Amino acid sequence: MKGVIKFGKRGKLSPRYIDLFEILRTIGGVAYDLSLRLDLSAIHPVFHVSMLCHYIPDESHVILWESVQLDEQLSFVEETDSILAREVRRLHSRVILVVKVQWQHRPVDEATWEVEFVMCSSYLQLFVDSVDLLPFPEITIDSLKVSPSPLQPPLTVVSPSSLQCEPGYLIPNYPVGGNGGESGFRYLIDILYTRVYDMAHESPLQGAPKLLNRLGVNVWLKREDLQPWKSVKRLGATVVLVGDVYDEAELYAKKRAEEEGRTFIPPFDHPDVIAGQGTIGMQINSQLKDKIHAIFVPVGGGGLTAGIAACMKRVAPDIKIIGVEPSDANAMAMSLHYGQRVMLDQVGKFADAVAVKVVGEETFRLCKELIDGVVLVSRDAICAAIKDVFEEKRSILEPAGALALAGAEAYCKYYGLKDKNVVAITSGANLNFDRLRLISEFADVGRKREAALAIFMAEELGSFKPSVNSSLRHLICNFAYYMSGRSNIHNELLCRFTFPEKAGALWKFLDAFSAHWNISLIHYRAQGQIGANVFVGIQLPEYAFDEFQGRAERLGYEYVVESINDAFKLIMH
Repeated sequence: MKGVIKFGKRGKLSPRYIDLFEILRTIGGVAYDLSLRLDLSAIHPVFHVSMLCHYIPDESHVILWESVQLDEQLSFVEETDSILAREVRRLHSRVILVVKVQWQHRPVDEATWEVEFVMCSSYLQLFVDSVDLLPFPEITIDSLKVSPSPLQPPLTVVSPSSLQCEPGYLIPNYPVGGNGGESGFRYLIDILYTRVYDMAHESPLQGAPKLLNRLGVNVWLKREDLQPWKSVKRLGATVVLVGDVYDEAELYAKKRAEEEGRTFIPPFDHPDVIAGQGTIGMQINSQLKDKIHAIFVPVGGGGLTAGIAACMKRVAPDIKIIGVEPSDANAMAMSLHYGQRVMLDQVGKFADAVAVKVVGEETFRLCKELIDGVVLVSRDAICAAIKDVFEEKRSILEPAGALALAGAEAYCKYYGLKDKNVVAITSGANLNFDRLRLISEFADVGRKREAALAIFMAEELGSFKPSVNSSLRHLICNFAYYMSGRSNIHNELLCRFTFPEKAGALWKFLDAFSAHWNISLIHYRAQGQIGANVFVGIQLPEYAFDEFQGRAERLGYEYVVESINDAFKLIMH
């Protein structure tokens, strides 16, 4: 047999076996079944005749294996030098992108045409260095298209409360995989060549030592909240506030664009927007050289998540991409659960920047294939994450900006993650001052440092002081005392409504119900821009319950019947 140890194309070693062998039988006249040494028993023993007939003219070229000495410091490394050109080549059934690559460390330095996505996967930095040197050829891929309005029917309408899991649990609970196919590679190329840095800056990736001490996990904050910004009013734009959630504003904007001949710029469901947001993934890949376990991304319409996933699943497929949503604004989790886009019947507004009823069509297509799941977190957990960032960096994030960190903390606790690197995208700090009071109040609840207790005591003289002077006396921060506070009202319906924070909301509520129904209690708590929580008791005959439901639905305010809530039943009745 041929007995030369040589270097093959692109540095691959090609050793050949030289030793005695016995031909056991002929197979079809052109192949032989051989008997090899016992230490080669794992090798398939059938060889073509052409592999057995090579003559070695010079026995000095043969190196016995026993005499070979390995020097680990010696190696052959083939390196790329630069990209010289880029072309589109049309095959019989598809179009491919190719690049002309200049190689080093070959016997003769040469340039060869290679498939671009193969080279990009192995030599990503080469493409980053060549961004400004070469034009990108025009090519159209059908799967990259602007989606229609996410409010177009038919979409299944679901309630956010119908899918609730423990904090940190991944939805869906089955593995996903893929790299986006050909269009996924095109996204990677678009991310590499995007001009987003003409306006945006590369934000820092900062460690969080206090979280490391508390969680045992290296948490890195990708500080997108530090991006420079300018008021659109200063740039000459007119701000028009429409609706309570994004979907209502989008519908109005599209209508105006059509009527007035203007251009509608989608905030997330467009390939260019997705590619621009995917540059964050490329930054993380270059900023953190240690192995990353997961990147946590806030999810609204899905553009940021899809962009980062399209990038990272091409260049570092082992890194998990995990979306994070509020438990009452879980459109992406619900869509992944059902396997198709769905519409939420209502959406929580605390993290208003991600308060979206329907995720984008293109963003969902990418997320369904690329991301590893979605984590749901509560309002209190978001507030706790805002406090965590303040204690780490003395910066105050908006609720949506702290959403990813809340998800990262919940995930690490649920799965017992230790000694890993996780990255959380801190996406914004657009916070009004009137919300700080609520965030401060809810943060300790989110950290599980505060709880509400109901204590019953004897209705007799002197019973109150011993109750306060208990083992809890140093922990009490707020209390309310009711003497004979429980109600014996018959047919009392207890409901919790969420009012929009705008003039006339309370009057509209009172005007919606029958004057024959007795309001037995009402407790109002303003919460800034996210609305107001109103706890209401209504004395309602049993036959009027259907009428109440109809009036409440027409009112349009979010509400929950709390009559069956054990805590309320204990206190009120």
